[in-house]
Amino acid sequence: MTRNASREILTSFKDALGNLREAPAETVAAIESARGTPPPNVETAVMVARQGEQRELSGRAEIELEDGMVLGADDRLAADLPLGYHTLRFTGTDQVTRLIVTPGICHLPKKLRVWGWSAQLYATRSYRSWGMGDLAGLRELGRWSARELGAKILLVNPLQATLPIVPQERSPYFPSSRQFLNPLYLCIEEIPGRRRRTLTWNALRRPPRSSTKRGRSTAMPFSNLRKMPLLLFRQGMLRQHPLPTRGIQFEGQ
Repeated sequence: MTRNASREILTSFKDALGNLREAPAETVAAIESARGTPPPNVETAVMVARQGEQRELSGRAEIELEDGMVLGADDRLAADLPLGYHTLRFTGTDQVTRLIVTPGICHLPKKLRVWGWSAQLYATRSYRSWGMGDLAGLRELGRWSARELGAKILLVNPLQATLPIVPQERSPYFPSSRQFLNPLYLCIEEIPGRRRRTLTWNALRRPPRSSTKRGRSTAMPFSNLRKMPLLLFRQGMLRQHPLPTRGIQFEGQ
């Protein structure tokens, strides 16, 4: 990995297979042009460096370590700086920079060897799924693979909620919230109020008689399928926790 030292632009990196990838010169030049003229000291309020990396500095400075020890620095960071959150002060200026020295990789125990599944939850369907995978199926997959196969990890696609509009975003990789989960992944048979209903998946997916013409049945549209879990969840919750009789109404009620 190499950088454009004067502007902190990453110009090369190694991909997952260990191959070195170089950024085209015209791309680096375009970024330089867009960023404009740098300030006298290019270091910002925070500088992150890997342990052992001798980053270039714009001048003499002193480094106050986490434990209070103060070290001097000429034109680059020392290679033996300890891990931690330190303070970098440039000589003759009021500039103070938070210096974070990292190991570069997450800590892993020695001889760690684990395995697990990578699952797209919407496609993790079972015989009892209502058209798409749900959190109950994810729970069963995790329990079974850990108990029977010795799996230790389970990687899933983003589960955050998409925009609450119709038609809904089909891809889980365009969420609209970091706080709320997508209700489409709920297991309808386990939500409050579900046991009071007599509807079943087979009944819901069966087209009405009016939709059958000349012996050909009309399949449920994908958009209706995606709205079904949310609709039943809402109906079940209303029966479990009724809303006030005035001021709030759902469409269609």
